[in-house]
This record gives sequence, C-alpha cells and structure tokens, in this order.
Amino acid sequence: TFIILGSLLAFVLSYQRFGSGSTTSISTQALTSPGYRWLRGADLPTPRAETAAVLVGNEAYVLGGFDANGMASAKVEVYNTTSDAWRTASPLPVALHHAGAAVVNGRIYIVGGYLEGWIPTGAVWVYNPKADTWSSGMGLPTKRAALAVQAINGRVFAIGGAGEASVLSTNEIYDPLSGKWTDGAPMPTPRQHLASVVVQGKLYA
Repeated sequence: TFIILGSLLAFVLSYQRFGSGSTTSISTQALTSPGYRWLRGADLPTPRAETAAVLVGNEAYVLGGFDANGMASAKVEVYNTTSDAWRTASPLPVALHHAGAAVVNGRIYIVGGYLEGWIPTGAVWVYNPKADTWSSGMGLPTKRAALAVQAINGRVFAIGGAGEASVLSTNEIYDPLSGKWTDGAPMPTPRQHLASVVVQGKLYA
C-alpha cells in the first residue's frame, strides 16, 4: 500500500504467508524528495495485508485488510506524519479486504472489496474524521474487489477490479453531491490488483 505525503512517497509494507502459522510483517517507510533516501517510520500496530490507505491532512488512514490469521479485518489505524505515531479510529462497519478508498471534501470513501469468504461487495462506506463516525453511501453498481479508487474534482472513480465472475475494465464515477453513480470510459484492458495515481488532474492506472 502506498500514499503520497507531500514530498514523500510512503509505503506501508506487508508480507503474509497463509497456512504456515506465521504472522504478517509490517513496516512503514518513506522515500524523500529531493535526496531520494529511505526513512523508517513507526510500524503499523496491527499486522495486516491488502489494506486501503488514504491521506487526510497530515494523517494517513490504513483501513481493513487481512489480519495475521488471514481473516478480513475492520481495523482502522491512523498514522500522524508529524509525530510519527499511530492511533486507532472507529472500525469499519464491516470487515473488508481488497477495498479501495479516496478522500472528497475531507471525508473518506471506502469502496468495494471482499467480505469474509471472498465475497465481492458493492458497498460504499463514508467516514467523517472529525466526528470519527461511519455512514453508508450509495452502493457501487458493479460489485468488485482489488480495484483502483481515486478522487478527481470532487468525484470518486472506481476502476477495474475482480468482479463476481471475471476481471473488469469497468469505470464507475460517484458524485457525492448528487449521490449517484455514472458510467465512465472503461479501461482498454481489464485488470485487477492495479496501482493508480492522479497527476495534474489525470488518472493513471
């Protein structure tokens, strides 16, 4: 999982072997610019993999994922980039892994993912960091997980991912003001587990 922290490219690194009794190894590292050197940050308190992560102000939110036993997690932990310290926030309403997340107007939108049992969901959950509360949003039309989720100009883009029967090129766009999803141009190639980034108003996936 990676996020952009101003001039830093930060990774929450995880590794997990299922069925071996091993635990997940977690570390937080950041690549500085200029200079391009790695810095070690405080480790994620709860070992997890396949999380979603977003930045709100100077805090990075790490949401859901697998726990050390390979079970879906509802855990939400928050990293303060100034103090190099973690805290716990209100958990997700449901345990999820392989979800995507984006921030619009200071609120976190977590989209799709797998429920326990590898069941793809179209649920959308909205987190208010100031109140530390969750609410339900308008569901994603196409249930999927391992998708790319980004925000551009106040809208949430949900791209690609693994659907109920196939890998998808689907691009669905959510407008929080209208509360509606609309179809966008699909990706040329269906993909899952894809990375994405927004640069100067353009989404790369």
